[in-house]
Amino acid sequence: MQFITLLLAASSALALPTTTTTENTIQKRTCFGSGENWGGDRSNAEDRARIMCRSLKNTSFTSKRSFHQCHNLSNKKKADFTILNTAETKQVIDFDTCFDGLVAEINGCDRGGATSGKIFRFT
Repeated sequence: MQFITLLLAASSALALPTTTTTENTIQKRTCFGSGENWGGDRSNAEDRARIMCRSLKNTSFTSKRSFHQCHNLSNKKKADFTILNTAETKQVIDFDTCFDGLVAEINGCDRGGATSGKIFRFT
């Protein structure tokens, strides 16, 4: 086998597969550095995220539009949720995308945080 043939065979074997980018494939998370820890309210916050996502299920977000809900938790704590459509076009959010995005902020950061994906920003 000639060197060039071997090089071509090796490069095609190493080629990355073609992938389709989904909503939050590319993410950047920022955890909040101040405020109260979730502590024992983490599951309570998840329950409140579920309530918000049920109310938003299949809601159409115009470009740059956000939805916000604030929920009281125990011990004078609150869960302050915001979902922003960062895309240039109208988007519809389903329950799973909403819930997974908010729960990632609850479980990914001790004080909550924000993640920007390709379509939505969850805070």
